[in-house]
Amino acid sequence: MSGKRFHWIDVAKGMGIMLVVYGHVMRGLVSAGLAPDSSTFQIVDSVIYSFHMPLFFFLAGIFLDQALAKRGVGGVALSKVDSILYPYLVWSLLQGFIEVLLARYTNGATEAGDVLALLWAPRAQFWFLYALFQIFIVSAVLFSFKARWLPYLVLGAAALSFIFARAEDMGPFIHAARMMVFFVLGVVFFRLSKAEIGRAPMVTLVLFSTFAVTEYLFHSFAGLRYSDRSLFSLLIACMGIAATVGVASLVTGRLSSSLAYLGRMSMYIYLGHILVASGMRVALSRAWPECPVWLHVIAGLVAGIALPVVLYRLCKRWQLMFLFEPPRRLAAQGWSRASA
Repeated sequence: MSGKRFHWIDVAKGMGIMLVVYGHVMRGLVSAGLAPDSSTFQIVDSVIYSFHMPLFFFLAGIFLDQALAKRGVGGVALSKVDSILYPYLVWSLLQGFIEVLLARYTNGATEAGDVLALLWAPRAQFWFLYALFQIFIVSAVLFSFKARWLPYLVLGAAALSFIFARAEDMGPFIHAARMMVFFVLGVVFFRLSKAEIGRAPMVTLVLFSTFAVTEYLFHSFAGLRYSDRSLFSLLIACMGIAATVGVASLVTGRLSSSLAYLGRMSMYIYLGHILVASGMRVALSRAWPECPVWLHVIAGLVAGIALPVVLYRLCKRWQLMFLFEPPRRLAAQGWSRASA
């Protein structure tokens, strides 16, 4: 992250990554037949997916201007090759071939060809990094121009893309086309606020209440799901982002510190959580076939959040950080720093 680090952003990322892990744990349990595919699951799943990934794109967009001022377009592109594209390639291959080897024990039927198609067909959770890299490159070029009206023009075009973009037309750019609006919202938010927000409990209460009401209207009254893209679902995502930001600004004490730590670790959790949470589900279901669903959920959450953090810390200690960063970058930083 370039420039000043804002505590509330780390807290919001911590909240977001917990929702990511929970969503994937529950989907894995339902796919494995260990939890019922009930209407409650479907609604909760849709509520989470309606805003939790847009939240991460929004937070990423906040620091684009600072990165451009510090590095320029070329520097931003190169830094994202290191921090996004490199782990995307490494972990897509790592997770993909582990899934190939263990396919008979898991929910999937992954083949080597699926893994090797990573340049045009991102798999599993890695679609996020694939789209984020594309968005960063395009946005770095667009926002290198200083026209004051440009962000709002791009925001309008990105909103239309969110609503109308179709996979059959956009191909490997579909996720970027749908998520760019939230990244640009982050850019605009920074330009208007410099990412400085105060603690406003009543405002947060209004935002959270409005979010809850709009989610109810969207899912129960209109009978829609997060994949039904429209102006309504765009509003839902924006309300979810605003409510999360408001809550993040209010959290204090030990909870705030814990969430902020998870936020700082969110990339490592995102990269590794599917492997360890799936492994926990398989191991627990084989060791205890009658294991209750609630215990599966808790075990999957703990494994999906804690074990990737442990892996990261071990990689730092054992000088294995090339799993996350290019050796060239590690050499530039100094190997002792990477293993400190």
